[in-house]
Amino acid sequence: MIMASVVAMLAIMLIAGGTPRQAAELFGGRLDRSRRRALRLTGVVLLAGSFGIALIDDDRARHGIAWIGTLGVESLAVALILTLRANRAKH
Repeated sequence: MIMASVVAMLAIMLIAGGTPRQAAELFGGRLDRSRRRALRLTGVVLLAGSFGIALIDDDRARHGIAWIGTLGVESLAVALILTLRANRAKH
């Protein structure tokens, strides 16, 4: 489950990096549309892969529910990290 969490966190960061605002803040400049799309697509593929990793164990139902809960916590963590980073860049 830890490996699934790490992969999901990376996936969420990539999906966030695929948005125009976050791409400019994370990479220091504007990314063209195809690169942002590639970041989002890679993030979605990794997110699906993390779900598959979470379901490898025998207790699939419990791990599936835990994956959904963990995904919410990781999304909040990524949002907070990106907000703190943006605030530090302004000051």
